[in-house]
Amino acid sequence: MQAKQLRGVTKVTLTILSTVFTCFRVTLPASAQNFSDIRGHWGQVCIEQLAQRQIIKGYPDGTFKPNNVVNRAEFAVATNNAFPDATTVRNPVEFVDIPSNHWAAVKIKNSYQTGFISSYPGGLFRPREEITRSQALAGLASGLNYSPTKSATAILNSAFADANEIREFYREDIAAATEHNLVVIKPGSESFRTQRLNPNELVTRAELATFLCQALIEPSIVSQQYIAKTDRYEAISEKAESGSTKAELIYQKGGELEAGKPLAANIRLQVTRYGSTLLDRPVKALSTEQSRELNLVKLRTVRDLDGNGEPEIVVDLFAPNPQQNCCNISLIYDYQSERSRYTASEHSWFDGDYKIQDVDKNNVPEFHAINQVWEKLVGKDLTAAYPLLILQYRQGKLENVTREYPDSVYNDAYRLWREYQQAKASNKNFAPIFLYGYMANKYLLGQEEDGWERVRQVYQGEDKEQFITRIQDFLATNGYLEN
Repeated sequence: MQAKQLRGVTKVTLTILSTVFTCFRVTLPASAQNFSDIRGHWGQVCIEQLAQRQIIKGYPDGTFKPNNVVNRAEFAVATNNAFPDATTVRNPVEFVDIPSNHWAAVKIKNSYQTGFISSYPGGLFRPREEITRSQALAGLASGLNYSPTKSATAILNSAFADANEIREFYREDIAAATEHNLVVIKPGSESFRTQRLNPNELVTRAELATFLCQALIEPSIVSQQYIAKTDRYEAISEKAESGSTKAELIYQKGGELEAGKPLAANIRLQVTRYGSTLLDRPVKALSTEQSRELNLVKLRTVRDLDGNGEPEIVVDLFAPNPQQNCCNISLIYDYQSERSRYTASEHSWFDGDYKIQDVDKNNVPEFHAINQVWEKLVGKDLTAAYPLLILQYRQGKLENVTREYPDSVYNDAYRLWREYQQAKASNKNFAPIFLYGYMANKYLLGQEEDGWERVRQVYQGEDKEQFITRIQDFLATNGYLEN
């Protein structure tokens, strides 16, 4: 049986670990190891071996109570008993809520000094506070001086269906614990089937025992099927950069999918500026809670959008919205120099898309898109009838600047006029729809009189005046008649 290395000190195997695991404050004879309530339990072998070596104890009634939760004092005692020779990394603290005669005072002090457990502000320890799976795993990784070998996000995304639910404070340590095979997931549950960490659930006595077995015993005596795999999911990484700003979009591909609709889940954006990480957080649409079930996601660009010399980061995603049957969304992350942080704004493209172009070559690009106000009039299948829409990122939001690009508007008016003529020549009953967009562009150019003259010449329907009125009403409603 091989020994594991703990912060430079070789840990002897369990067979000569004689320190009693008193974290449950019960003293029983060493022979009391066949607990009546763990027969057939998924952690039985681990629990019995730890008990046989007096690392853990049961209760006077012969039970182990594997589903009871563990508090901070018990965890501190457990780690100190399991790793008595761990190196001290902190100065001692006199906790105001741990009197000298507290049953676990010495063990708490030692566990804190060796890095297995932390404290609270004001000199508090909170010994009776129950501990979560995140806290237990992170504490073990910290005390054992484990570090992840690659990006914590990449590790967690490749392992857990609920990777984004792990709090920032614990991510590095839990990634390291996962790489070292400390994470055990109890079988027979949805969490086991999908490999969910459930980071905020309270850790049970059985779970803590298996974590300790994984840290102490080689080869593992915990069934391999219960140990979290680091390749459970495919983790995708997209990178882009501009100058000193680098962005990485990491997400999970796979998981529980609808047929033909692969979902991107556990999406995170990491942004570094001059080598310092200023952003590392989940990506989700600001207008929806559906942050884990996105059909599409893409790191679109890292580029200065507003000409202030500081690049913005654009992330595109599709966030299902049952009410609107859409939506394609762009999240634009903008650096706020006064606070040295990034803030995000959202723009919905509905079912459309866009292109980023710098038409006037002034190093301030524009977003060229489809104007979705036309959907109710034209429908989704005739987007060629939609007039031009040009947006620009200004003061933290996208503004409609179409009027500022008369050459582009003129070309689009010409395109719509040609589309109308071709449709009319083919006797298409939808041909008049193109005249709506044509007149929208003529108003943007300030050439509405010329436009109406042309429309009156080509439209020969008996409802000519009513048709013109309908166009005018639509354009007025959607702001095209405003100067």
